[in-house]
Amino acid sequence: MKCPSGSVPTAEDCGAINEFLQWSANAVRYLNLSLAALILVAVHASPTFAEAPQVKNHQVGLIDMAHVFKNYEKFAALTEALQEQIAQSETGMKSKVEEGRKIQEQMKALTTGSPDFEKLEGELLSIEATLKKAQLRNQREFMRQEAELYKELYLETRNAVDKYARYYNYSLILRFDRSGVASADNPQEIVEGLNQQVLYHRNRDDLTDPILNYLNEQWRREQKQAAAPSTPGAQQ
Repeated sequence: MKCPSGSVPTAEDCGAINEFLQWSANAVRYLNLSLAALILVAVHASPTFAEAPQVKNHQVGLIDMAHVFKNYEKFAALTEALQEQIAQSETGMKSKVEEGRKIQEQMKALTTGSPDFEKLEGELLSIEATLKKAQLRNQREFMRQEAELYKELYLETRNAVDKYARYYNYSLILRFDRSGVASADNPQEIVEGLNQQVLYHRNRDDLTDPILNYLNEQWRREQKQAAAPSTPGAQQ
């Protein structure tokens, strides 16, 4: 057994030195193997595009809001009621219109610029100003109530869409125009069709009819309940 060069050690020292060198070599080999194992684990633990976990498929639906509003029975009923209300308000102005027409007939028989003519002309201008003011007021009220009506029905539709999406596990529902470019007649409709974000969809992706049917059934049920006579026990 040979010991490292240098001073001459004893046999006992030489054996201890050889044991230490053997232990050091084993420790280096173990360390190299450990590092290699760690690198291998790290490589396998790092995700790659090919090994990316599969994401659960999203269910996407589409709805034509314009078609819903056009065919929602509640919208038609409330719009008709609003138009009748505006018509009644305009009926109150008919007397003023008739009064102005009579003044115009009287002015035809008078000389332009005469005192009587100017008097009637002032009355006619006053009537026209009153009618114009009333018309503008009615238009503003109509627009306000119409906006409230659209808001109410839009929120009802949103609520129905929310219920449908939760029940059938839809993750996304988008607005679209189911008519498309093919049915467009004027340039504006064609441009709007070309700007649609939905270029392809399956028929089952279109949720317009189920949502519309739900809304109409709910409206009919509410109408029946409102028309039903109250029971004797309900009257106190």
